Amino acid sequence: MANKYLFLDTGALYSYFDENDKDYAVILSTIKTSQEELITTDYVVDELITLLRFRKVPLAKFRNFINDLFSGEICNVWKINDELISKAWEIMQKYSDHEFSFTDCTSFAVMKEDNITLACSLDKHFKEFGVQVIPEIK
Repeated sequence: MANKYLFLDTGALYSYFDENDKDYAVILSTIKTSQEELITTDYVVDELITLLRFRKVPLAKFRNFINDLFSGEICNVWKINDELISKAWEIMQKYSDHEFSFTDCTSFAVMKEDNITLACSLDKHFKEFGVQVIPEIK
């Protein structure tokens, strides 16, 4: 059965935003040629905004990109609810030997809940959790 959704992780969204990023071209191609519905979560968008601020990217430079995310122009942004937070916390505890961030765990909870098996990610943690990751970046 083909995947219905392609989950977009923080690193992939950052590369998609930053034309100077080393993975920009491959991420752009992956996203633009995807046959799946593109999704992410509000927690991933939060992590992306934090990363952009941490890297000292001026708000004026990424404001439109984030607005396009929230408006659904780039992908659908799913909300993390209390039930998913509880499931994410269970995942974090179960995989305590891994260095998963809590945002990763919320992503895994969403993916598990909705049988999403494909992620566009530059994060080794998705592969460690058993998710098929595209593109293949070494």
